[in-house]
Amino acid sequence: MNAYRQAVLRALDLIETQLHAPIPLHQIARRAGFSLWHFHRIFVEQTGESLGSYIRRRRLTAAAADLAATRRPVLDIALEYQFESHEAF
Repeated sequence: MNAYRQAVLRALDLIETQLHAPIPLHQIARRAGFSLWHFHRIFVEQTGESLGSYIRRRRLTAAAADLAATRRPVLDIALEYQFESHEAF
């Protein structure tokens, strides 16, 4: 497995554990072992989407699963997944 793929996999592991918390993009890049600028290029090349888009999509997917599985208010779930309001969600 090449180094770029391994770096992206390390980043994905971090993202999955931080869906409920703020996650600075530079922290993800540092975990992968690259500058943010360079890692963003690597991430897009390996996944086909930007780092921010990937995180947003993963949070929306996880939040949708919570909405379907619980009777919790939409706002509570939106805030839990780092959306600033139910409108932003």
